[in-house]
Amino acid sequence: MLAKMVQEFEWSAYPPGSEIDFAGKLEFTVVMKSPLRAMVKPRV
Repeated sequence: MLAKMVQEFEWSAYPPGSEIDFAGKLEFTVVMKSPLRAMVKPRV
């Protein structure tokens, strides 16, 4: 299902032009320090 979503949709950072920070922070599990937000639109 994940592969189909990647194939069928175009993904971009939200808000446009924002930097994606993959730094983590330690909690019960490791989570992203800054949540990843994305805009998704169908490919044409």
